[in-house]
Amino acid sequence: MVLENDEKECTYCAEVIKMKAVFCKHCGKDLNTSTSRRSLQDQTSLLSYFVNCMTYKYADFTGRARRREYWGYTLFGFIIFFVPVLIDVYSHSPKSVLNNLILIIFNIVFFLPSLSVIVRRLHDINMSGISFVAIALYITMAVSTIIEVIGLSSTITRSRLKRWI
Repeated sequence: MVLENDEKECTYCAEVIKMKAVFCKHCGKDLNTSTSRRSLQDQTSLLSYFVNCMTYKYADFTGRARRREYWGYTLFGFIIFFVPVLIDVYSHSPKSVLNNLILIIFNIVFFLPSLSVIVRRLHDINMSGISFVAIALYITMAVSTIIEVIGLSSTITRSRLKRWI
């Protein structure tokens, strides 16, 4: 059998197929080797995604972050964040300078990786990284409005209660 330049043999059934074929039209097998690479990525633990974001991709704003990478980073970031918070809450002492220092260091260390994984996640869903700024501004304005409304309503309620008491 003579093969042309744009043809190859299927590794499963030995039939002639196009060079760019992803599936064999004769046996239906997947010829793409990225499926094995994909299965290796699916076996990656959430902790390894977190470590990868904190080391190799510390300030990498290019590329994409899969959903699993984003949530792995977020999960372990929250776990690490809540350790000093829980220590502070259950220590029954006034605000500890050490805990405040730990939280400040945490925020400084985690700022760039958090921002980079958010931007890469936005790239994965076909949004630009600058749209994060718009989303963050909108959420900040909404939360501040809610806080303002709750604050005003509680002062109005307190002033009305004082009249009746």
